[in-house]
Amino acid sequence: MARAATDMLSGRETQEQAAELAALRRLLDISANTFSISVAVCNSPILRDYCIESVRKSHPDLAVVSLPRGCVDVYGEVTSQLETIHPPALFMTGIEHSVSSETEEHPTLRSLNASRDLWETRFPCPVVFWVPAYVAALLPSQAPDFWRYRSHGFEFVAPRLSQEVVVREGCEDSYGISRNLDATQKRFRIAELEQRIAQVDLPPNEGLAPHLLNWLQELGFLYNWIGDPEKAERILHQALDVCVDCGLAEYHAGVLSNLAYLSGMRGDGESAESHYRKALEIYRGTHNLHGQASALGNLGSAIRARGDLDNAEALFREALAVYKEVGSDIGEANMLANLASNEEARGNLDSAERLYRQGLEIYRQAVHVDGEADTLAELGDIERTRGNLERAADYFGQALALDRSVGRTAGEASALSRLGAVTFDKGDLDAAEGYLREALDLYRQIGRSNVEATILAHLAAIAWARDDLDAAETLFLQSLEIERAKGQLDRQVTRLAALGGLASARGDIERSEHFHQEALAIQRRLESTEGLVDL
Repeated sequence: MARAATDMLSGRETQEQAAELAALRRLLDISANTFSISVAVCNSPILRDYCIESVRKSHPDLAVVSLPRGCVDVYGEVTSQLETIHPPALFMTGIEHSVSSETEEHPTLRSLNASRDLWETRFPCPVVFWVPAYVAALLPSQAPDFWRYRSHGFEFVAPRLSQEVVVREGCEDSYGISRNLDATQKRFRIAELEQRIAQVDLPPNEGLAPHLLNWLQELGFLYNWIGDPEKAERILHQALDVCVDCGLAEYHAGVLSNLAYLSGMRGDGESAESHYRKALEIYRGTHNLHGQASALGNLGSAIRARGDLDNAEALFREALAVYKEVGSDIGEANMLANLASNEEARGNLDSAERLYRQGLEIYRQAVHVDGEADTLAELGDIERTRGNLERAADYFGQALALDRSVGRTAGEASALSRLGAVTFDKGDLDAAEGYLREALDLYRQIGRSNVEATILAHLAAIAWARDDLDAAETLFLQSLEIERAKGQLDRQVTRLAALGGLASARGDIERSEHFHQEALAIQRRLESTEGLVDL
């Protein structure tokens, strides 16, 4: 039987979330009789409640006020609920029920801003406002004086179950048919391509060179999909040599873009950005506008990956203008999606939704099912962030139906993993596991080992939530083994941290320390090479 909602998230408490909880507890210990305002960002009500209950174990006297739907006077509501109580600490939840991301007017936040001076007089203790990300993004503009009063910020971000990145200009889309082959069929296709390539004399003649380059690039992606990224890159470098030998500048730019894509997939953002810049330079030299737009969009994605949203947006807008100039509707829709993703990262969910819907209309008019399905899934992610779980599930279901209608196995698996995510948020572990295992089977069929590792980790979290620690450890170790084989250092850190937490839950402190030390060593390697870790 599934455990209660407040116990369910123990398996999801990552190393970063544990650190945030520890910092929050320190704040309550040190500032027990001192006024302060803090903002704790958490998109998942289940994770929020779990964190609050966890803090309550060490601070049982703290007060928690849940605001009713439609509340405008936050201060008045809190004081009325605590009329005769003077708590050592105060947590406030539920403001999102009175602050819509779909409107421009926010009277609740204006009222909160006007009450900024009253809190200190009434509550000489730490006051923590628990809000989802979109509300936190509104506070600086809608309640600026209140926002300046804050002394601390905490982030408790539930990890997404769907780690599949929707590539809006990614070069692997050129080989979508091969991507949807099952693992056995992929290996047959590899054997076929290798036989063709072996029969080509180097350097190839002018008529055969483009075919050889297409075969090499498809072969590279096939090896990447079955879990051998190093061989994939060697094959693409071989394709680069063919481009140089045959003087095929625009093919050269395309291969560079594919190399950049693989570099980004393994976390080497610096190489990805360098390759995309070289590709852009080649396309500009050959006056290929469509190639320029593609390279601009890809470069923007690489820059966004390192957190530079402003420069990424400038590149997306430049690419959008070029796509409009050449009349590429799908390119235009892809850039609208990239701009939407930027807005989503900034917490501007309404702007993101408007941009996604503009792109969705283009995809539908062009009968571009892949783009329509991907955009519906993105709209579902927005609703999930807002806490509208039923609407999110509906969008994911629409995406799933579209992907199934065209036999798009990778999209089907992604939609199922998202359905697993939102079902997990609802607290239904059995249904979540069902969706995830169905997604896992599909990813295994098509040889997507990177996503397989992610789903195994989340199945481990479900097992942990059920107190099945043996199953959780087995699943985490399976996931770690895949990440090691693929050289995914950042994800190895995450898996090792989870295994350390699991060992600690068992009371095996020595083993817990071993896992954490191994994670720390990899973390230092990443930092020394300016790698980014998403815990």
